[in-house]
Amino acid sequence: MKNLYIIIFKKKKTDINTIIQDSLAISKELDNAYTLCQHFLYGCKNTKFENAKQWLDSWLNEIKESGISEFLNLIKLFKNWEIEIINSFIRFGDRRLHNGYLEGLNNRIKVIKRISYGYTNFTHFRNRLMYSINAIEELPIKSVNRNNIFRKKRK
Repeated sequence: MKNLYIIIFKKKKTDINTIIQDSLAISKELDNAYTLCQHFLYGCKNTKFENAKQWLDSWLNEIKESGISEFLNLIKLFKNWEIEIINSFIRFGDRRLHNGYLEGLNNRIKVIKRISYGYTNFTHFRNRLMYSINAIEELPIKSVNRNNIFRKKRK
């Protein structure tokens, strides 16, 4: 990392960890918010489905105790979506469930729709989507025997 001149500290810093630590020393509320974020990220990464409800409840209790107004709005949101959030911790092997694949398909459909300037025939639009979404790599390509190609003979 290059030397960055940090205006607040009026000196150059090279290490990202020292920049973070010096920034967090400015405000106790900022330090608490950073700690809450780090607990959330660690919990999301390492919590299993069986322990997800207890982890989520303990994290929401940490938010209540912190008293940070920006985080207090999250409590209602997380309580409304609690079942869905807990279900997101279900794992198949080492992977968690997510809707990333569907979001990618939706994005691809929107891009094709935008590029096409509007198909007049829905069947053509549908066929274009199916063609672009399906895996094209495995299409069988027949070898062509040049002797069997019908051409007009030149005189």
